[in-house]
Amino acid sequence: MDGSLDVTDVEKGLATVKTNLKVPSGGEIQETAEQTHDGSYEERLYNYVVGSADDRLSFMEFRVLQRLNLVELQNELARIKVEVWSGRRASADAIEKLRTSMHAYVTAIRDLEYFQKLGRCDAVEERDFHHYLTAEFSDIAIKPADPYNTRYRFLEDPVNSARYDLLRDSLRKMLPCSLAYSKEEKKRRISQYLMKNPPVQLSPFVDRLARFIIAFISGASLIVPMIVMRLHGSLIKSLVTTCAAVVIVAAFLTFVIRASNSETMIVTAAYAAVLVVFVGVGS
Repeated sequence: MDGSLDVTDVEKGLATVKTNLKVPSGGEIQETAEQTHDGSYEERLYNYVVGSADDRLSFMEFRVLQRLNLVELQNELARIKVEVWSGRRASADAIEKLRTSMHAYVTAIRDLEYFQKLGRCDAVEERDFHHYLTAEFSDIAIKPADPYNTRYRFLEDPVNSARYDLLRDSLRKMLPCSLAYSKEEKKRRISQYLMKNPPVQLSPFVDRLARFIIAFISGASLIVPMIVMRLHGSLIKSLVTTCAAVVIVAAFLTFVIRASNSETMIVTAAYAAVLVVFVGVGS
C-alpha cells in the first residue's frame, strides 16, 4: 500500500532510539531535579534581593512560631522541674539541661520583646510585601498554612520613632504630600503618595516645623501676657491674665504636646512662677 510504513522499519527505528538514549537511574533523576530546583531558587533569591536593595527591609513577625517556641521552652523547663523534684537531687545532666533551656527561654523572651518594639507596617505595605514574596517564591507560598501571611515590621529611624503628639499628627495630615512625605517613604509608598493619602511616618520637615511652632508658642506665651498686663495694668487684670495664661499653657502641654505628668507639672509651675514675679514687679 502506497504511503504506508513498514512495521519492521518502525520497530527498528524504535530500537535504535532506545539504544541511543541514556536513561538515568532513579537516584540520578532525583539529583538532577534537586540541582535544577536549587539553582532556580538561588537565582530567584538573588534577583529578589538585588531588585529590592533600595527598598526598606521588612521582617516577618511569625507570631505563632514565636509563641510555639516559648511554650515549648516553658514545657521543657517544667519537665526539668519535675525531674529534679521527683528525684530530690540536681544531677549534672539536669543542671546542664536547665542552663541550656533557661538561656534559650530568656533569649526567646528578649527576641519577642525586641520584635514588639519594631515599627509596624501598615495594611498596604503588608499586602505589598506579601504579594512580592508570594510571586517570587511561589514554590514556598503554595505550601499549606500560607507561610508569608504574618505581620511585617521594620527598623525605625530616630525621626519616625519619635513620640507622636496632636501637633505633629495634625501637620502630617494637613500638609501637602510633597512636604509631609519623606524621601524614603515617598519612594516606598509611591502609590499612596500619588493618591495623596497622608503618610504614616513623620518626615524631617514635619518634625522641624512642629519644633518651630512649639518654640514660637513658648515665646508668645510669655510675651503676650506681659503686654496685656502692662497695657492699662491693674492688679486684678494681671491676676486674671496670669490665671488664664497658666490654664492655656497647661492645656497645650496636656492635649497638644502630650507631655508626661512630671514634665507638665514642672513646666506649668515654672511658667506660673515667672508670671507671678512679673505681676509682683509690675504692682
